Amino acid sequence: MVRYDPSGRFRDEPLVPAQRSGSGPGWSSNARITTYVFHGTTSRCRMSEYAAYLLPEGVGGVPKHWPVRVLQPDGVTRESRLSDLEALAGQKVTLVLPMELLSYCQTGSLPGRKPAYDTLAFAVEDRFATTLEALHLAFGVANQASSRPCLVIDRACFEQLLSCLRVQGVEPQAVLVDADMLASAGPTALWLEGRWLFGGREQQRLAVNCAAARVLSTSLPEIKWLAEPGQASRWDEVELVTDAFALLWQGRFDAINLLQGAFAPGRAKSVPWQALLGGCLLAALLACIAEYWHVEWLQGQVAQLKQHNVQAFQRWAPGHVPRDDLARQINELMQHPAPPTAMQRLAVLSESLVESGDLRIERAEVVAGQGWRIEVLAQGFDDLERFRQRLPGLQVERAQQAAQQVSATLTWAGGQ
Repeated sequence: MVRYDPSGRFRDEPLVPAQRSGSGPGWSSNARITTYVFHGTTSRCRMSEYAAYLLPEGVGGVPKHWPVRVLQPDGVTRESRLSDLEALAGQKVTLVLPMELLSYCQTGSLPGRKPAYDTLAFAVEDRFATTLEALHLAFGVANQASSRPCLVIDRACFEQLLSCLRVQGVEPQAVLVDADMLASAGPTALWLEGRWLFGGREQQRLAVNCAAARVLSTSLPEIKWLAEPGQASRWDEVELVTDAFALLWQGRFDAINLLQGAFAPGRAKSVPWQALLGGCLLAALLACIAEYWHVEWLQGQVAQLKQHNVQAFQRWAPGHVPRDDLARQINELMQHPAPPTAMQRLAVLSESLVESGDLRIERAEVVAGQGWRIEVLAQGFDDLERFRQRLPGLQVERAQQAAQQVSATLTWAGGQ
């Protein structure tokens, strides 16, 4: 066997069958035995409410098939499943979870007599690989250093477990964790359901197998090892208890109740009508302020858009004064085309000049009140006459022949 001694070492020794009456099978005859008695009995845990203990073997399985050990107020124990607890509907039930579902940490020193739940949660946020929204945190009382123990469980898993109970009409008054129920004692390791539970005041909460327990024992030489007779038979220096869960149950008053934060019972409380009315008035005031600023913003946008439209209209129809109804004014202008511009008239003049024959414009200008004043050179007076006939309103101010050409000054009122 592997023997543990107070020096923190393990050594292999042959297993000596127990010779002492009542020592339990497999116990060494030189093991130190202490029997704990609770409520006047050594066999059953006397309680005033039901306890539903989710056994660790159900971790990782289907929640509704989770094996549960139910302890009744009369001390009777029965095995059941999480989906078969309708008989507990309306009863006082304490749900006990295995430590394998949770993690444990300390918040560190926090000022203030009673920090808010959110403050405690943010104090340990950086210790987790996932977001706080995916976790549920529960906190214990502060120690002398203002540090608080914290138990952490996956929120979806916790909600699913509670939902399985609530659909059966079972509303737990408290949800505890087996390893945390050792918190009232010193450093303690309790053999329960095939693994060692580590707990105790100011100690980590763990659930480990024998191999891990041997490793931990080297750093915890003062730990107290507890087990029922016939359990954990390969350990020495073990103190015997008649009922491991009864010992665990004694620490329930110091254990952390997971029904905190969003899962706290009676969280939704009635709101006084004064506070409700004040909230409604505040909401109405904020809505009015938001509407006012929205209208101001819209008016600014409308003014800016109107200015842009006026500028675009002036570029499109120079010389026209924009009216308030720009859309109507634009439609009117499109239905009544504007008179030709000076350049358009000059184009008409040029076309007539080309069609008239051998004429060349020497100079052309617009004279206010007269129209176009044009100086041309022609091969003869016949060319000037053809040009005059093609362009109604054309008048000859002066014409004289010099050498082989005729120079003339013409005026055309159509260019005005």
